[in-house]
Amino acid sequence: MKQNEEKPKRNVLVMLGGIVGIVTIIGLLITALQLWQSLADSESQEQTQSTLIAISEQQLVAQQTLVVLQQNPSSPQELANIKATIAALENERLFAQATLKPDLVVHTVTIEPTTTFSPTVIFIPTETPSPTHIITVTTELGEEKVVLANNYDNTYTWEQGSPYTTTQIIYEGDVAFIPTGNNHFSKELGLIGYEQGEVRYITFKLYLLKQDAALLLQVATDNNWEHRWGFDGRPTFQGYGWARKGQIVNLPVGQWVDVKLDLINDLGAKPGQILNGLAFSGNDGNLIFDRVTLVSDH
Repeated sequence: MKQNEEKPKRNVLVMLGGIVGIVTIIGLLITALQLWQSLADSESQEQTQSTLIAISEQQLVAQQTLVVLQQNPSSPQELANIKATIAALENERLFAQATLKPDLVVHTVTIEPTTTFSPTVIFIPTETPSPTHIITVTTELGEEKVVLANNYDNTYTWEQGSPYTTTQIIYEGDVAFIPTGNNHFSKELGLIGYEQGEVRYITFKLYLLKQDAALLLQVATDNNWEHRWGFDGRPTFQGYGWARKGQIVNLPVGQWVDVKLDLINDLGAKPGQILNGLAFSGNDGNLIFDRVTLVSDH
């Protein structure tokens, strides 16, 4: 009799074990499906960002073509065609951007020139001032002079060509800048030093359209252009060959890079010297810079 009573109990335990096993399998399947969906979403986001970069490159070419057509005799049909192309590319860009997650639409990479490259993604505010000339604002570090942002208008007299302005990829304001050669200007921008109101750092935003991109920043002190720093998307700097204080290589493509250089410790300027010129030298057309500022210590 006891064996007959224990048999139904064993059957119940077997059934419960089977149910638990089925539930476990279902849970594992759900987890696997969620993981697969997450990977699929990640691949989709990467593909969309690559598409956005490709569209931006086409927009830049179309904008440059439009400038050439406007400066030289051309038929109304040619102008109409290129304008239609620009409008179509903008629609494609907006459609692709709409599919990105909000935290991937605009971001930047913060780097320090004196440390190992270690990117940290931070959010860029969508509301920023759009100055057309030098202005001074107060930051946590100290006074900040916005030297170049939105548009250079007639503030500076550029030599050896001026940067090409683009409206396609912008950090702030209406335009950003693409170097077209050894673009430089001379203007007294401040006294270098550690005291309040003196200039200690230069900052700007950099965006690489392709890995094959190089920029040489040059800072003039007392009319001497000897303070240079290179930037490149490749493992070695392949821009202008003048002597440099240093360089940052292997920069990421398709992201705003937040550059900050110490005029004294990084670029070798001396306290008491006058900063009287800047150059943004590059001729490959594969990068954009925006919002150049000079910042004091206090």
